[in-house]
Amino acid sequence: MRASLVLADTGQKDQSGKIHLLGAGWSVTTVQANGLIPDSAVVIFIEAPWDRCNRPLPVVLELVTEDEEPVVLPVADGEPQPVRISHSIVAAPPPGAPNGSSGMANFLINLQGGLPLAPGAWYKWRLTLDGDHEPQWSVSFFVNRQQTMPTFGAASSPA
Repeated sequence: MRASLVLADTGQKDQSGKIHLLGAGWSVTTVQANGLIPDSAVVIFIEAPWDRCNRPLPVVLELVTEDEEPVVLPVADGEPQPVRISHSIVAAPPPGAPNGSSGMANFLINLQGGLPLAPGAWYKWRLTLDGDHEPQWSVSFFVNRQQTMPTFGAASSPA
């Protein structure tokens, strides 16, 4: 199987199954004044061989640190939990394609409300697909500190 992950500011899937992205392809984000990174989206494009088509494929997307440690965040009513999204998709060959053709699928996740990630660190969305994981099935990003506005001139006290 093959998979590609892309980061974007937001995305939408239309009725035909196409993904439309805004602000796609970034790898650096910034912590805002509220301590969260901005809203974002992760899209996964999957190509499955013929023998894995037309059946549910479990998808697990995990947020990890650069050391491959799970990112754990507090939840409202309980123990902190790892940032992990589980889903199931079905890859299908295009209609009319000859037997043996690969199947295609995509999966879009919009993360609204931001995430409380530490500035000055690298993170990675890591994909496991049908129990398999390949190193290239991930996308990394860096979290910058909040940008400050430059101050021009300085207040001076009279001598």
